[in-house]
Amino acid sequence: GSAAAAVSPGGTRLALSTVAGGVLVLPAPGAPGSAQPLTGRMQALGFAGEGTLVAVSTTGETVQLVRVSVVGGDTTTVVLGAGTTDLQSVRVALDGRRLVCLAVDALGVQQAYVANADGSGELAMTRFLTGGFEAQGVHFTD
Repeated sequence: GSAAAAVSPGGTRLALSTVAGGVLVLPAPGAPGSAQPLTGRMQALGFAGEGTLVAVSTTGETVQLVRVSVVGGDTTTVVLGAGTTDLQSVRVALDGRRLVCLAVDALGVQQAYVANADGSGELAMTRFLTGGFEAQGVHFTD
């Protein structure tokens, strides 16, 4: 069995998590193309455009945020500059252009950040102080 993990912005592709910890990208019903298994262990988070999947890769010794070309399988690491990023908190906007995440800043406070889908242009959405509030969750709505 597998479960739907992400739908591309145009609705032409679906990314499914496999039991073995991989991702299978399928054309949506009625869309052209065939099933494309992606190499490596990863968790699909969303699409940054029709041909690029954003995922958390657990292949190798480091867990990292990556962008994967659905056609060629090329992988690019996405570096978010804000402190220590909680990769399980990363969410992809429905249009695929932005990411949001939680990260612990230099003062040890968990903050919310937004960035472009390639990790550039990162901005803090919160600026909580030590001993006060902390960001607990982030997501996009339509």
